[in-house]
Amino acid sequence: MNILGVTWPSDVSSVHFNEKIDAISLKIQNQSLYRYLKSISNKNKDVDGYLIFREKEYQLVISISWYKVKSLTKYFWSWSALKLGLKKKEEIPLITHLHHPNKVAAFASEMTSLFILCLSSLISSHGTSLLRPIALLAFGIPLMLYAAGYYYDLKQFLSLSAHVINPAHSDSVTITGIDIVINPILSLFLRFYTSVIFYHLIVSFRRYSNI
Repeated sequence: MNILGVTWPSDVSSVHFNEKIDAISLKIQNQSLYRYLKSISNKNKDVDGYLIFREKEYQLVISISWYKVKSLTKYFWSWSALKLGLKKKEEIPLITHLHHPNKVAAFASEMTSLFILCLSSLISSHGTSLLRPIALLAFGIPLMLYAAGYYYDLKQFLSLSAHVINPAHSDSVTITGIDIVINPILSLFLRFYTSVIFYHLIVSFRRYSNI
């Protein structure tokens, strides 16, 4: 990949020699490097480079978030064991690379971020896949409607699927002479589902346009 006249491998990584660096510090360092390369690709209108470095940056963000969640989980487990008299104080692990002073709030924040990032990775590989969100939209909605028992005939079923793809769909609709009332909980979930998928479709379409 050529950026500013320099060829960069897609799996570029950075290491400071003659310096002891723990695994998580190296990940944070490489995350910053990918963010920098992503920024350069963005300025140069290199869409493919931008998306590649963006995905790799997010992969490291997920890995770092997993590390923090595991560290906090281990801390809470050790703290509970200490309170129960099963551990000594010095056995409570030291949590590094955590900037939030409140560990409970930090855990909730990291879990939320991890959920969103993992969901983004599954849906569209952080905007690098267009096929995934299209498939999730085209096949996911009919499968959910079928599982919920909204299949009467093929024409009605396809029309209802097209109706609920709209995040602003109404819960009551008449299709092929059949009055259908969609379960409010299912309707709410479908609104959230389609909104998330449409967002990832828009992000994924950036591969085929200028940044």
